[in-house]
Amino acid sequence: MSDITSRTHRFKMGETVNLKADKFHRGTPDGVYKVTRLMPAEGQDFQYRVKDNRDGRELVVRESELS
Repeated sequence: MSDITSRTHRFKMGETVNLKADKFHRGTPDGVYKVTRLMPAEGQDFQYRVKDNRDGRELVVRESELS
């Protein structure tokens, strides 16, 4: 795995992404979300603030949870 400082976020603001929730987001439905904010890395994974297209709820997720 490359050093996080030499990489950039994979997704852009406003982009529609698919979330595959992991053990940290129990109860969060998989589905389509919109990227509302690019956030700093947590370990070797960038973070994003995303908004649920169904109910408007926002949450912070790791890049590895998105496609």
